[in-house]
Amino acid sequence: VMPAGAQEVRIGARATPTLDPHFLFLDSNIAYHYHLFGRLVDRADDGRYVPGLAASWQLVDPQRWRFELRRDVVFHDGKPFTADDVVFSFARVPNVPNNPAPYTSYLTSVAAVEKVDDHTVDIVTTVPNPLLPVQTNGITIVAKHAVEGRSTADFATGVATIGTGPYRFVSHRQGERLVLERFDGFRGEPPYWQRVEFRILANNAARTAALLAGDVELIDNVSASDADRLGTTAGFAVHRAP
Repeated sequence: VMPAGAQEVRIGARATPTLDPHFLFLDSNIAYHYHLFGRLVDRADDGRYVPGLAASWQLVDPQRWRFELRRDVVFHDGKPFTADDVVFSFARVPNVPNNPAPYTSYLTSVAAVEKVDDHTVDIVTTVPNPLLPVQTNGITIVAKHAVEGRSTADFATGVATIGTGPYRFVSHRQGERLVLERFDGFRGEPPYWQRVEFRILANNAARTAALLAGDVELIDNVSASDADRLGTTAGFAVHRAP
């Protein structure tokens, strides 16, 4: 049971995060990245694609999409988000060294990403591509000033983990925990929690035991047998979705 007015939540999570959002394409990594970073086009809870870091977009010719960027977005360190960050991020995706699972599938048909001005970017495609705006949802935008010249390892230390998302990086201990705090400069609706701590518990039984012991308030990837048991245990709720 969550204490009334609690501002901190502890989550027992199965997967260890890889905090470089362009390294190792996995659903679990993407889930972590959504807390920290933004994309040009977001996806609403009902599955619709909606404006994200881009306020709007339009097709200006059959092979050129123009994205108007939001002017009220800042990174976690207070520096403004601009077209330079978009151009840098798209260029970085296929060039992360030793990447076992790159995010290059989201660059299908992309020939160039061009800065028009500080708040306008054109994406040029090799062929007409009506799905291009949807594809941009898979490309996470990082801060050029924080990431340029740095490696994937620098995200684990927090040096490069500077995004525009609702939470900012606090600390990370590989294989143990990730701590985030609410970013008060976030452009959207402030998230409910002030502080979120992900405790990495790879074993299904260990996550359930931590929940029952009160060491965490939420767990993910609940096993089918534990879900049935927890669903009939007073004080716990099991959320299911296809």
